[in-house]
Amino acid sequence: MIKIIIFFLLTVAPWTRSIATVFSPFYLTILRYSLVWVLFGFWFFQKVITGKKIYLPEKWFIYFVCFWLSLILLSTVHSVNLKLSLISLIPYINGFVLVFIFTDFLGERENWRSILNYLVWIGTFVSILAILQYLIVQFEVLSSLEKWLIPPAQRGISFLDLASGKSQYRAAGTFYHPNNLGIYFGLLVPLTFALGMDPGSPGKRRVLSVISGLCMLFALYCSGSRGGILTSVLGLLILGRLAYRRAFINIIALILVLFSLAFSFNELRQPVLEYFRWAGGLSGRTEIWQKSFQLFLEHPFLGSGIGTLPERYLGNYGFLLTSDLYTLENEVYQLVLNAGEIVQANYSAHNLYLNSAVEMGFLAPLSYICFIWIYLRGLLKAEKKTIIRYGIIGSASAHFAHTIMESNVMFTQDATTIMVALLIALGFYFQKKGEIYGAAATV
Repeated sequence: MIKIIIFFLLTVAPWTRSIATVFSPFYLTILRYSLVWVLFGFWFFQKVITGKKIYLPEKWFIYFVCFWLSLILLSTVHSVNLKLSLISLIPYINGFVLVFIFTDFLGERENWRSILNYLVWIGTFVSILAILQYLIVQFEVLSSLEKWLIPPAQRGISFLDLASGKSQYRAAGTFYHPNNLGIYFGLLVPLTFALGMDPGSPGKRRVLSVISGLCMLFALYCSGSRGGILTSVLGLLILGRLAYRRAFINIIALILVLFSLAFSFNELRQPVLEYFRWAGGLSGRTEIWQKSFQLFLEHPFLGSGIGTLPERYLGNYGFLLTSDLYTLENEVYQLVLNAGEIVQANYSAHNLYLNSAVEMGFLAPLSYICFIWIYLRGLLKAEKKTIIRYGIIGSASAHFAHTIMESNVMFTQDATTIMVALLIALGFYFQKKGEIYGAAATV
């Protein structure tokens, strides 16, 4: 039963926006929360009440969880909006609970391969849906399916290149925002290609994994998520560096030469610059960071309470209105996309460290940096070298790098929470497996 619930939870993880108008995002959130609590109930009964062995994460992570919960509770006590902080507490608790359950599940059954394969199939479905959405809007292919495959709030949403006057649709798949689709694939792409490179997988499955990875990369292009594309590329570079150390430098050099030659032609360079919205820079992030830092200075030690940054930011500064038309277009895009929902719930500092500092004080980003360092160091030092472990390192490293540009990449949104919790648990499983292998080798 636990395995069934876990697979169902991974199925609904990317569904933050229903395709039809029957189910609102609110009901999807309630479904994910309910599945986490039901999963915990079954796990608690099976493990705690029956007295079966529990496979725990690394001790340092348990200390980290206790420290973060203490920070969260202290900031909540001093919160400027207690109700909002209590609601925002749920994803954090869910994330920590899921790490423990996933770690125990993997340690007991050792069926990580079936979970990863299942994740790839779900990701492939989401990528195909995003590609279809892009083809329907951008090229009017299968336009009769538009009302079934594209949520009403996402129809007609695109980014505009002011220099050429061209617009490009941004597909979001099952997510409410294309950037969230980018975060999702940023986690999945390195793992998917690692499965395709894994010599322990059957040949047909390896080919299918590579095809799935290519579909995800194309879906990233259709989403227009610059962060998602850069995250995936970074994860693949780290995977290639660890897996093919000798040939890696030559491969990268060849790619850079070919890219430089292609970029020297204006006919090829201009579309790339337009796609990445070069003139738009960081979409107003520097100004958002500066204003968020001012909010941090008001409560530097315990913060203003988790979940309160959007309310404080919009209350003090309003939406970012600027003479920069690229940034202005992005803000209008946010309003249109979230029409009928709580707009402020989707606003952030666009930097996890700054966001956590505003809400929990300066100790939060420092402790998170320590977590990243210890987690990746443990994976890199594990004795057993496997391509899947390299894929986990690639996904985790790229995901943690993404935290510089986005704040909803840890335990702040329930959809991302499920994926991050599983990634952390997979890392602990392979780290412990490597330590056992290393100990056996020295006997």
